[in-house]
Amino acid sequence: MTNDDVKLGFLIKQANLKFEAARNAFYEQYGMTGSQADVLEFLKNQPAQTAPIGDIVGALQVSYATTSGLINRLEKKELVERIVNPDDQRSFLITLSDKTTVAEIFAAENAALSVVDQQLTRDFTPAEFVTFVRLLRQLNHN
Repeated sequence: MTNDDVKLGFLIKQANLKFEAARNAFYEQYGMTGSQADVLEFLKNQPAQTAPIGDIVGALQVSYATTSGLINRLEKKELVERIVNPDDQRSFLITLSDKTTVAEIFAAENAALSVVDQQLTRDFTPAEFVTFVRLLRQLNHN
């Protein structure tokens, strides 16, 4: 097999599609998608669990319109709130609502994703798994 025979981008995309399908199946029980959960997780790790939408756009690496749609849906579910930015009255900050049980959701997700990781790598030897993780980290660093 040569590098010309392998369509690396296609293989990575196929693996990601499997992973995202498993994540979305998990989050369905909470009435949301994996992308919506990414917003919640980002906010959970911010000071005061609050951030401007531009920071969320950058973290998720999706368009402003996509991020705005995610926030709109989370707002309808009362999981996030828009608050006026005290430093700039013309803009808003996004914050987790009091109703958000982020810790509970992410504890459950961590357990579920461990199962997904095991399913995706079940045919790997321990050495292959270590190599796979190292190569993924190297790929993401490049």
